[in-house]
Formats: sequence, C-alpha cells, structure tokens
Amino acid sequence: MLSVITIGIPPEIHLGPLTIAWHGLTIALGIIAGGWTAAFWLRERGLPTEPVATLGALLTVGAIIGSRLFYLTEHDPAGIVDPGTLIG
Repeated sequence: MLSVITIGIPPEIHLGPLTIAWHGLTIALGIIAGGWTAAFWLRERGLPTEPVATLGALLTVGAIIGSRLFYLTEHDPAGIVDPGTLIG
C-alpha cells in the first residue's frame, strides 16, 4: 500500500505581493551555505574570496533564467517567444 506524507503547513509564504515557495527558500539557503563554506575554506588557506562571490552570483542568475526557460519549454513552448511570459 502506498502511503503519502502530508505536512500541515502551506507550501508558500505570502509576504504582501511577494510569494516565496518553501523549495525556493531552501535552495537559496543552500546557495548561501555553499558560498559561505567556500569562502571560509579559501580564507583558511589565505586565498581571495572575491571570485567565489562573483561566480556564485553569476551561477545563481544563470540558474534562475535557465530554470524559467526550462519550465516554459515543458509547459508552454510557444511562451518562449512571448517576452511577457518569461517574467510572469
């Protein structure tokens, strides 16, 4: 028999007009923790930490854009040519 685990909290946090999903929040925390750990490791060895911040920011922006394009490709392929659907 297949059992389903249910959690008694909503999957999204609403802060006025901003809606944050739990999985997005945990991904953001993972990115921050990974960047902090890499910077800590570099500082211990006397290496510069600026490249980690730059690379982390570029990878995060690329991941956001890439995931949105992937979502549109899967759910509405025609939406890629409409710039309005890329943001909303």
